[in-house]
Amino acid sequence: MNCIINDTIARYWKKGINPDVLARYIAIKHRISVDKSTIFRRIEAMNLNF
Repeated sequence: MNCIINDTIARYWKKGINPDVLARYIAIKHRISVDKSTIFRRIEAMNLNF
């Protein structure tokens, strides 16, 4: 499940989706509550450009 969420974050972050919208999408699609700070930590761990 962790890699699915990371793939979702990476895919939509590269498209320029707002982190708030991305957190809501993950909450609806995967039924997991994720806040913006968690999204930013995952992005840093995956070494994606801001």
